[in-house]
Parts: sequence; C-alpha cells; structure tokens
Amino acid sequence: MQTKYRYILEPYKGKKYYCPECGHKNKFTRYIDIDTSEYLPEIVGRCDRSDNCGYHLKPAEYFKSNGIIGDLRQNVTSVPLPPKPTTFIDSELVEKSLKSYESNHFAHYLTNHFGSITANELFKKYSLGTSKRWNGANIFWQIDYYDNVRTGKIMVYNPNTGKRVKEPND
Repeated sequence: MQTKYRYILEPYKGKKYYCPECGHKNKFTRYIDIDTSEYLPEIVGRCDRSDNCGYHLKPAEYFKSNGIIGDLRQNVTSVPLPPKPTTFIDSELVEKSLKSYESNHFAHYLTNHFGSITANELFKKYSLGTSKRWNGANIFWQIDYYDNVRTGKIMVYNPNTGKRVKEPND
C-alpha cells in the first residue's frame, strides 16, 4: 500500500476495539505505524459512532500533547511495497472441469433450450466447467487476455428454468 502518511487507520479485517471515550465494543479503529506495523497507543484512533461519540485522536494531536518531537513524519512518501505476484489456476484443474456436463444443471438447461450442438459450442467458447462443490454446480472460469485463468465463479442453476439458485442445499 502506497501512502503519503506514516500513520494510518488500521484497515478493517474484522477486528475493532473498545472506544476510550464512549466505551462501545468493536467501534474503535486504531492507528498503525506503516513503517513498523505497530499500533500507536490505544487511545489514538477514531470511533465509528461519529454522530453520537465523535472521538478521533489523531497521531499529530497525540504527539503534540505528549511533547513528542521528531517522531511525526507525515507528508513523507513511503517506499511502495512490491506488488504481489499474480497467481493463476492450474490448467490441468481447468481441463478436468470441462467435462461431466451430465451432472451440470446449467449445461442441462442450455442443452434443452438450444440443442446439444449449440450447447457444446457454448461450453467450449465460454470454458464452462463442472464443479463438485454442490450438486449440479458449474464454474465460470475468469480468463485473462493471455489465456491465464485467474479464478472461477462456482454457481448453481435450476436445470428447468435456467435461473440461478442463490442458496444451494447441498
């Protein structure tokens, strides 16, 4: 993450704290030092209850009130982290999924609606896969410009109506 600030509010990853002002649980976000990945003191942060509580102690205010000089380095551009390497789905796994259309509900629907010749052309054109995750599930592979498979979306469709089943039972 590239930022012009040394201290940022911790990105939300399911963890929040008690607000030192109003005491509400899971409503307080703390500041972290991006150079060291350490938290600032537990009173430095912001309460989510901006209308009711409004507590927000910024690092600059904390340092100033505690006489800390030289530790505040806002407006200094940090060195950007190198990008994470792109990962791809193994082509063998993708190839294995491009069959077993007899157990794929969406494939049944397409075959019944368009006929087997057109349906098979669609399976090939869109690399429609079959998944074992749920009974009748299919996979829509997400393939980039260079034919690398980045990820896949597993979905289940009603074989009669072709409509998506949002909560599979299996």
